[in-house]
Amino acid sequence: MSIDLHTVPASHAYIVASPDESLRNEAAALLARSFLCERGEREPCGVCTGCRLALAGTHPDLVTVERKTDDKGKAKSALSVEQVRQMVLDAWARPQIAARKVYVLRDAQLMNLPAQNAALKILEEPPAHDVFILCTESAETLLPTIRSRSATLRTAGEKPAARGEARTPRTLPSNGQVRRLGRGAPRELP
Repeated sequence: MSIDLHTVPASHAYIVASPDESLRNEAAALLARSFLCERGEREPCGVCTGCRLALAGTHPDLVTVERKTDDKGKAKSALSVEQVRQMVLDAWARPQIAARKVYVLRDAQLMNLPAQNAALKILEEPPAHDVFILCTESAETLLPTIRSRSATLRTAGEKPAARGEARTPRTLPSNGQVRRLGRGAPRELP
């Protein structure tokens, strides 16, 4: 098991961080099942309707947000702000069969700045019935305000940034790029 559910703090938002994509997806799936399990214990039972639906990928209260693909089947380079805004709108709808609705954002490190800001809005004031799980290579690739509103779960191999080392999301342009693109004027980036 990639995370110990008995040590997971209570929260409405979690960051599952690991450089290993399969480990972070496995940890996110386990965490999601723990919220959808009808027994209501930390460990999902694996046999109730909620667990079976989650394992089959057909639970109506388990929503996965992942990169879209182009017409050739290739994954796009980022999670779009439109996808995150759609998730925010959907988050206000009540769960259909479970007590909670769980949103899993895969490759959250690929959200651009507008998408992260859109996610931040729902993380600041979430509906009481929602849980958000952000899967990322490293927690430090997300905005500090997102990290401050989420419990970070690090799986094997993911290490926190060194003290004083500030890492920004790699989708953010540098100050020099902003000045060049804006030609000195405050504008939206292309």
